[in-house]
Amino acid sequence: MCGISAVYGENAPLKSMNIILNQLERGRLGSGVAYICNGKIEILKEPIDPVVFYFKNRSKLNVNSHVAIAHNRLPSAGQVAYRNTHPFLACSEDFALAHNGHCFVTHLRKYIEELGHNVQGETDSEILTHILEELYYEHRDMLRAVGELTVNYLLGAIVVLTKEGYLYASKSGHYPLHYAIADGEIYIGSTQKALKALLKRLNIKEDILIDVRNNEAIEIKDGYIDHYIIELPKRKNKIPYTNYHNARNWEVWEDWFYYY
Repeated sequence: MCGISAVYGENAPLKSMNIILNQLERGRLGSGVAYICNGKIEILKEPIDPVVFYFKNRSKLNVNSHVAIAHNRLPSAGQVAYRNTHPFLACSEDFALAHNGHCFVTHLRKYIEELGHNVQGETDSEILTHILEELYYEHRDMLRAVGELTVNYLLGAIVVLTKEGYLYASKSGHYPLHYAIADGEIYIGSTQKALKALLKRLNIKEDILIDVRNNEAIEIKDGYIDHYIIELPKRKNKIPYTNYHNARNWEVWEDWFYYY
């Protein structure tokens, strides 16, 4: 069990950490934040308590970034070490990923390494990051890649930040993931309690929270949020699959069915 968060809005790194600090019951053995700085993804993370991490790095996180993802860790695999702390950066540095859940994809480690990926730790979550990178290489469409990852490999919830400043979130299984929209900003967190605490801190009285559904993907671009139900037939791929679906809005599903 871990906690994840994502924010589109002013001071996104600090706000994403605020969400983490209000869901500490989901893990205190590591914390990290990924955000955009000078057109690149910057990651700041340490295998320490999120409270200690926050006060140690608060000045560094006070940056002018409108997008960020964050994580607090309760490990199910891998030592408490920097190499196993989220978020994870893709080898290409095109995106960063944070994950809550159990994926059981460690058997793909050797395969991923043979494709040229540098796997540093022992977590399923890092393997997921490299699988997503392979899917993105193939499709050059992050929403499509996230959808494919979700239904074929993911058990849990993920948040993804791309170097273009876009955010993605999805879940598979009965793992908590919620979001709120207020004053032109978007907040995603593992617990309703954490989101409500942030809204209260921001003096936002309206606290309508929405659950991310099983096999649903969210795409946030320039402050606009779109929802996609992940559903499409099986399809062979160079990475072993258990089941295949994908994510797109209803209007284009028909074309995708014919394509495959």
